[in-house]
Amino acid sequence: MADWVIPGTVFAKTPQGKEVSIQSKGFAFWNGHSSGQPVPFDYNAGHIRIATLDDETLAKAKEVASLFNASVVAENSHPL
Repeated sequence: MADWVIPGTVFAKTPQGKEVSIQSKGFAFWNGHSSGQPVPFDYNAGHIRIATLDDETLAKAKEVASLFNASVVAENSHPL
C-alpha cells in the first residue's frame, strides 16, 4: 500500500477561489508513477475513473480494475 494514499476527503479550489471538499470511499492517489506526481484514481459503480491517460497510468488502472472486476473509464466516462 506504500504506493497508494486513500484520503477519504479531497480538497480543491474552484476557478473562483472557493475551497470545496469531495468525500469518496473509492478515491485514491497512486504515488508510484514515474513522474513522481500523485495520480488520482476514483472507483465508483464498477468503474475505475482516471484523468491521466498516459500508458503507465492506463496499465496501472487496468491492473487495479482486474482486482475489482471493474472497467477503466476516462474522466468523461468513456471506456478505455
